[in-house]
Amino acid sequence: MRSMRILICLVLCSGLPAFGQSDLGGPTVDEVRANYTKFEYRIPMRDGVRLFTSVYIPKEVFADGKRYPIMIERTGYSVAPYGIDRYRASLGPSALFLREKFIFAYQDIRGRYMSEGKYVLIRPVKAVKNGPKDIDESTRKAGSRYLLSCAL
Repeated sequence: MRSMRILICLVLCSGLPAFGQSDLGGPTVDEVRANYTKFEYRIPMRDGVRLFTSVYIPKEVFADGKRYPIMIERTGYSVAPYGIDRYRASLGPSALFLREKFIFAYQDIRGRYMSEGKYVLIRPVKAVKNGPKDIDESTRKAGSRYLLSCAL
């Protein structure tokens, strides 16, 4: 009886790799390159520190002048690959975002990788606000991904 269970388990498990290899696979570098144009910028902050930013824009923006939403990700874990001719294998949190045509911006945080400045793990809360330029902590969103409703 035990050998029968093992046999059934082996037969069922042997088919699992075939189920995992569906055509729902993620995009490739070639697909990203075919549909998007990559730009690299060093965005200046108010104190003069420049943050490295890679921006992927759908090619339709240049041909048709269409407008797309922007998704920005600020990370301390590198926005590689660096170089205007080197593209990421995937954009956004899933392949659906790539197919829906978002503008993707990836930014190294202050003091990490290609960005300038001093890296501080957790910045202290600023008790005194200087006006609308300062972020109001009560409206700050958690996480590092923000979906903005603006477009080029």
